[in-house]
Amino acid sequence: MSLKSSNSRRARLVWAIRSVELDESSWRLRVGGEGVEIEQKPMELLLALLHRNGEVVTKEELLDLVWPGVTVVASSLPTAIAKLRRALGDDASIVETVPRLGYRIAAGCEINCAELGDRPLIGLIAGDEVPGAPGWRLENVLARGEADDVWLARSDARAARVFKFAETPGRLRQLKREARVGRVLAGIPDAASRFVLPIAQAFDRVPAWLAFPDAGIDLGQWFVRHGAALDRAARIALVGQAARAVAAAHAVGVLHLDLKPANLLVTDTAGGPPHVRLIDFGSSALLDLPRAPDLALTETAEPDGPSPAGTPLYRAPELIGEGTPSVASDIYALGLLLFHLVVGDLHRPLAPGWEALVDDPLLRADIARACALDPGDRFGSADALAGHLATLEQRREAARRAAEEARATERA
Repeated sequence: MSLKSSNSRRARLVWAIRSVELDESSWRLRVGGEGVEIEQKPMELLLALLHRNGEVVTKEELLDLVWPGVTVVASSLPTAIAKLRRALGDDASIVETVPRLGYRIAAGCEINCAELGDRPLIGLIAGDEVPGAPGWRLENVLARGEADDVWLARSDARAARVFKFAETPGRLRQLKREARVGRVLAGIPDAASRFVLPIAQAFDRVPAWLAFPDAGIDLGQWFVRHGAALDRAARIALVGQAARAVAAAHAVGVLHLDLKPANLLVTDTAGGPPHVRLIDFGSSALLDLPRAPDLALTETAEPDGPSPAGTPLYRAPELIGEGTPSVASDIYALGLLLFHLVVGDLHRPLAPGWEALVDDPLLRADIARACALDPGDRFGSADALAGHLATLEQRREAARRAAEEARATERA
């Protein structure tokens, strides 16, 4: 299983506000140049407020960010805020209470980027026991970043899991987002056939982790091995499966926002077509929909996240600047995936002249519509795209009959 969640950047964010300095890579807080001991929850609250610097963050949002999926007593938030203010000392006033709403940072903030060097932050090696998961040992690394690692691990009984680790507050928030989204998606009746979802977590330690079942290899690796043997119909069917999974997520208010071959796992089935499932909701957003009333926070990846608005090649044009993500953003990525699988090249950009590579006019039209520059010109839903792909032969036959009728009319 591949659950890549990082890029090759080797830098960290350092937040500075008055005499307060917070280094995300080391969980270190300094006030007036001196190191200050601070508990994890107050630290996470400070990061949550800093990432929304100048905005009022409601109590409900803070509870959801710092205690996701956990019912806490009414005093938990004010107690953690009080501990945070004690740690900030003379600068405690930067955390301002907004009556009846929540809290905010009440002073200007600077964000600096500092190099980490070559040393990986998470010092895990093969054979180590997974911290906080007795009986599970790391076998091999699947992906490595500057502040997170993804490992395959096995239990004493040789069962396999994939562990995604995080060692900075920003990465921890990303894991929490993925866990929260996983709980939303788990409520879908056929969730197990659409997604690979978290099965265990440990957010009360450093490094924190989120665990997943070992469920196949990603589409990029799978296509290298098997793509040459697939006919066009089979390739299109893979995109159709992905589109149906994306549509199921959209139906409960979840945007993926990082659709790409590495985030689609493929499992070969005996005597049947390969099965595709969607993974890695670390860059996702939750929409305010009636079916998800308690998860109305639209939250995208943190500034230090691995793919803030999706992987560049698959990023919808409206997300390159300050555009608002939407269902159409995921549809753009699905359209690009369709193009890649049709032409048999998962790295080719959708550059001018791409149409010459696709000899089927209906497929050209489907790709062009899914990848339209204006989000309003794209398919209205991922289900609509999947439906078009599923009826390609019928549409092709209808087009053939229409052409014959037109020629017959001309002859008459």
